Amino acid sequence: MFDQTDTVALGEFQTKLGVSRKYAQMYLDYFDRCKVSKLVGDRRVLLNGDPGALFSA
Repeated sequence: MFDQTDTVALGEFQTKLGVSRKYAQMYLDYFDRCKVSKLVGDRRVLLNGDPGALFSA
């Protein structure tokens, strides 16, 4: 997801995780609330630059 870039779109995240759009949106919203990512336009920007932070928040 954040391998080559510090941003990800909802569709990319959904495909990578293999979950429905509903659950992908729920995860991304949670990461936003935990200050791991931030919604900018239609993409999420990783705030601390550590992709592993997505799964330790």
